[in-house]
Amino acid sequence: EMIFGFILGLLNFCIFGPFVIGLTVAKFPLVFLSCTLHAIYYASLAVAESGGWCLCVAIGCFLGIAFGEVFLALGICVSIVAKAVATFLWPAYIASGWLRSIGARRIGGGARLAICNSFKAGYQVLWASDMLTNSCILMRFDLSGQAMDEFKQIA
Repeated sequence: EMIFGFILGLLNFCIFGPFVIGLTVAKFPLVFLSCTLHAIYYASLAVAESGGWCLCVAIGCFLGIAFGEVFLALGICVSIVAKAVATFLWPAYIASGWLRSIGARRIGGGARLAICNSFKAGYQVLWASDMLTNSCILMRFDLSGQAMDEFKQIA
């Protein structure tokens, strides 16, 4: 089952991987711009409320945004790698039957069930990746919480 799961994970990576990576790369400028504009907005509020310390707060906000942009770009690159790895591992994990064996008795479904569940898991990774990117663009991280609840119900 493990070798079969590995093969299905590789197949899912070949099918869903380009979409997951492509969507993340295509939305990279939107995530970067959205996070930058939110940071500038909140920094300008902090500068406006600082009163006499306006110049010090402005310099601090500028440096914070500059360093934040570097970490944001690195975070998005790490996100691309993590999503690619998840596109391979999650379907392989589902297809090998490890999820069924935790806390439940094993149900023999054969290769057809494993293949079907593997492709569902590949689509779950694509869906979760897109949901995470959209919640970052909108700066609504409560959407990620809702998505994780739905994701647990499907799994």
